[in-house]
Amino acid sequence: MSQWKKVRIGDFLVEREGRYKPDDIFIAKYQRLDKIDFSGAIHLSNKPTKTDMILVYPGDLVLSGINVSKGAITVYQGKEP
Repeated sequence: MSQWKKVRIGDFLVEREGRYKPDDIFIAKYQRLDKIDFSGAIHLSNKPTKTDMILVYPGDLVLSGINVSKGAITVYQGKEP
């Protein structure tokens, strides 16, 4: 029998609060997370976007909004903003 206790994912994961408009000067110096490939690698970009942005910190679980069901999920291991 497993020693792991079953808990709801919402008991330990929370959605990151705070969105930034793409033209917000506060985030201008950061690269954008362009995609998560199916091996979990993060690809960064300086391409412009119209989507609101969220800051990502080391240890954050990052899910692709498009391909999570295909395995596009990872834990961010980069630097803090």
